[in-house]
Amino acid sequence: MFCKKNIFISHSSENKEIAEQLCAFITRLGVSESRIFCSSIIGQGVNNGEKLNDAIAKSINRSKVIVYIISRDFLSSSYCMEELGIGWYLSQHKKISCFYLILPDIDLSDLKGFVNSKVDKFSFLDEEHSGDLGLFAENLCENLKITLPKHSILVNAENTFVSATKVFISSIVEKEAMIRKENERKEKEKEDLQNKIQELNKGIDNLKGRLKTSYDERSNELLKKELETIRERFVYLGYGGGITSKIFKSVYKEFWFSMVNRYLELKEKLNIDSDDGMDMLLATIYSANGDLDEAYEQLKLYVKHENSLIFPGFFENVEIKSTNDMREIIEILEDKIKQIPKGVVQDSYKETVDYLLKRKAKIEGDNDE
Repeated sequence: MFCKKNIFISHSSENKEIAEQLCAFITRLGVSESRIFCSSIIGQGVNNGEKLNDAIAKSINRSKVIVYIISRDFLSSSYCMEELGIGWYLSQHKKISCFYLILPDIDLSDLKGFVNSKVDKFSFLDEEHSGDLGLFAENLCENLKITLPKHSILVNAENTFVSATKVFISSIVEKEAMIRKENERKEKEKEDLQNKIQELNKGIDNLKGRLKTSYDERSNELLKKELETIRERFVYLGYGGGITSKIFKSVYKEFWFSMVNRYLELKEKLNIDSDDGMDMLLATIYSANGDLDEAYEQLKLYVKHENSLIFPGFFENVEIKSTNDMREIIEILEDKIKQIPKGVVQDSYKETVDYLLKRKAKIEGDNDE
């Protein structure tokens, strides 16, 4: 006669021995072996010729109770987790009761997903929770609607289970301790490696900084050398008084302005504010090319930065618009006169200012007419 298996033991193959002892414990409560499905026990698992998946699915659906032996290996098994999900679903629809026997290599914080600690019954199989096994027996008998054995029989069943599984549970604890120790070692190695990587990165960054500094210094030296070469070429071509229109026209315009543009670019890169004499040279080049406004701007820079060679005809090679009264240059020179001591230079500045003031007065008079 067919006997319905209404208790399903879900476990990892790594915990086979504990599953066998659990089945023995349940039978001592008065449950027939034929009512228990446990794939690890011959005669209580898959029948000959029956597919494993079909047998498991059929047994779970027919069961009134599923007992999960949950361990680290259980949580790592896809088959076990599928069984856990099926049991959770059935329990939510009140078609089945689930019991969870927790082995000491995990704790409740490891249980996620399908397990709901608010409604499910947990028992811990370790020395600290010796009373859990008796509570599990009471709940199981209540669900199966069978009478709980006498106290002496129940205690004897508990002691037998504990004694039979002690070695296996101890090995699980030891294995978990070893795993934890190994993980701690790996974490320490990882931390040490990360610290070494950080130190190496600091060294690399430091080296990069030194290389960049060296490269920047070398680049600046080369740029300064290039600037000096352009300056020398300008001075050679224009001598000291600036480049006349005749000299400008004797050489291609592109040549002059390739040097001018590169000179101004280098001056900006190297953050050079002034360059004695060069402002006058640039003023005469712009003037010769007809760029009178730019020529005048360079002339102002020359007056502002040059400490000598300021005399009434200092701008003779720089064409100035007839309407430009040069008031900015007059103001610059008047301010410099106040700052420099009496002497030849100051006299030269005063003479230049007088000349420019007369020119300014003449322009204003012409405008009045």
